[in-house]
Formats: sequence, C-alpha cells, structure tokens
Amino acid sequence: MENIKSNEDITYLTEKDRLFQEMKEKKRDELVNNIDKVIESYELFLKQQVKDELIKQNIKPNQTSLRKMVNEFSKDNRNRSGIHFGISYKRSLRNLFISKEWYLENYDKLKQIILSYDPDYKNSSPPCVKSQNEWDKTIYSGFREDSRGGYMFLYYLEQKYFLLLRKMKKSKIGYWKS
Repeated sequence: MENIKSNEDITYLTEKDRLFQEMKEKKRDELVNNIDKVIESYELFLKQQVKDELIKQNIKPNQTSLRKMVNEFSKDNRNRSGIHFGISYKRSLRNLFISKEWYLENYDKLKQIILSYDPDYKNSSPPCVKSQNEWDKTIYSGFREDSRGGYMFLYYLEQKYFLLLRKMKKSKIGYWKS
C-alpha cells in the first residue's frame, strides 16, 4: 500500500511533466528560429555567390542557368571546397554541401545555437582542417558527437537547407534581382 501515490502526487507529476514538455517545446522553437536566421544568412551568401559566378562566367541569368548554378554550389565540386553535411537517411539530402568560406565565418555562431539548445554540449573538434589543402569533407561530424543538441541542430539545419535550395531553384528571375 505504500507504493500507491495520492492524488496530490499524481497531479504534481503530471504538472511537472507538462511544464517539462512546455520547456522542451520552447527550446525546440528557439532552435528552429535560430536555424531560420542561419539559413537566411546562407541564402544571402549563396545568392551573392551565384550572381558573382554568373557575371564572372558571362552567363545570361535565366531560370535554367540559375538552377544549374545553385546545383553547382550545393553539390560537391572539385573546383570549390564544399563541406558535406554528413550521411542523411533521405537520398535527396545525401549529397548536400555548404560553402567552406561561409562555414568558417559562422562556426562560432552555429556552435552557440547548439549550446543555447543543449548547454551540456561539448564539441571536441574545431573546424576540421587536416592540412593546408585538405579538409575533412564531413566537417559537420564535429557537431554530431552523440549529443541531442548536435543531432537536433543538424536535423533541422539539413531540412531547412534542402527547402532553401528547392525554393532557390524554383524562384523566378525577380527573386534573384533583389
């Protein structure tokens, strides 16, 4: 009979669980909002890269050339140093790369986003440079480290990045003029 809890104990537990769930949802929403800001930043960066490359190669901007250029910047390219997201469970996400230049500029910001979600997160590796000319192509593996913060960060970032690329490829010319 000692194991049976009173109604007050049960109410306290359910209230405690509800508060925990609310806090968890609030943290997740904050993580998603921070990732949205990061994706916005990368969108501006990528748009500028595409525009600069079109000018450099003297290519007339039309939907086909813009789509090809976005593909070129988001896939691994020997002439550009892209950084692989890691292995995704979705086939469409397996070959996504981001710019090494943007990644290095925003590394601390990305790490702070994870820390805001998971204060116990420990990242043992800074941006992974093997040598002056060689990069660890799965640089985001530094964020995985069996941490819920690192995993959630990568999951949402990968999903949002995929949606950004889809949006950029389907956008009309007016999108690129802004």
